[in-house]
Amino acid sequence: MALFRMGVRIAVYRGHRPLRRGRTGLPDMFLLATFVWALTFFFLSARARRPLLALLAALASGVLLGNLVATKWIGIGAIALVWLWIGLSATLGSAALLPRIRWWLYPIMFLLVPALTYLLWTVPVVGIPGSVSAAVGEALFETPCTFGRTPNPAVQGPTTWLSRVRHWHCTVWNYHAYLTATHPYGSPWWSWPLLKHPVLFHLDTSVDPPRRISATGNPIVWWTGFAAVLLTLLSLPVRYWRVLGVSRRGVEPPSGQGSEQQRGERGGESQRGESRWDSPASLPRDTSALHSLFLDLWLVLGVLGFWLPWVFIQRVAFHYHYFLSFTLTVVLLALWLARLLERPAFRLAVFGFLLAAAVGFVYLYPSATATSAFWLR
Repeated sequence: MALFRMGVRIAVYRGHRPLRRGRTGLPDMFLLATFVWALTFFFLSARARRPLLALLAALASGVLLGNLVATKWIGIGAIALVWLWIGLSATLGSAALLPRIRWWLYPIMFLLVPALTYLLWTVPVVGIPGSVSAAVGEALFETPCTFGRTPNPAVQGPTTWLSRVRHWHCTVWNYHAYLTATHPYGSPWWSWPLLKHPVLFHLDTSVDPPRRISATGNPIVWWTGFAAVLLTLLSLPVRYWRVLGVSRRGVEPPSGQGSEQQRGERGGESQRGESRWDSPASLPRDTSALHSLFLDLWLVLGVLGFWLPWVFIQRVAFHYHYFLSFTLTVVLLALWLARLLERPAFRLAVFGFLLAAAVGFVYLYPSATATSAFWLR
């Protein structure tokens, strides 16, 4: 939780992106806030000491996940991220990392509750069940909609509430699927981590120097964070085998754990080696390297999961579509900074990085708030 909060603070105060998006009034700020709070309550459900508090935290997380998907469909990735955490924790046998609720409540809290919350948010669009009115007007529902096909005006539109819900989703899906319009600030997916071609939201040339609001993030945080993602991704295989104690000779127990016979005597296991060290469930639970590997794997998969699907999307995309990936990137960066702080030799470098990020924040602040600055002509 401490690392998660540190990463969010870096994103807000050093990355500039939330500040810039908040000035424009676009829904991405709601997306970020809901994403952060949904994961926060999910983690709180694993730390709660009382079952009731854990249940309430899990319920709040489920409701927020539904709100997240209702804000933008990319929020489905957050639900997948929650289940990835649950799956990794169960695979590693780390029950302390799981929400402290009954196992059968997991699909209710993190699937059913988000789905019901999402359906509630369709009411302002398609109307109340049993009603024929809709806030967006009846013209949207006059003709049917088929996924991947253009509507046929000769066929009658949806009549029931559920069919209207499906119709609305079909309309939104087809809009994005057939969108061929271009935009001068559109950018390819591979350019987002490099901070290339950010969107310009506002420009006022009536004053000198001009005032602007652009989606440019703090490059010190942006590029360092992406470097942390690459470093983590490249180091994961090596660290995985180190944690599992695998050598070229075969499977060996970690140092200090004794021979197989000694482990069998201490753990009540047979000397046949039924518990292999290449099985994650057999790893020692107090190993800090295991927890570090777990967090890094989860964060990297989250970053890639929100980013790489854009490889297959043909419609015009923008720099701000990297928003949730960037949020997890700075959490991963905070994780690396926290590790470096534990080593005296790197503390000065960490403080130097934070100082440089703060200077970058001040330097780019005018372009985030439409404030005049002579150095940003």
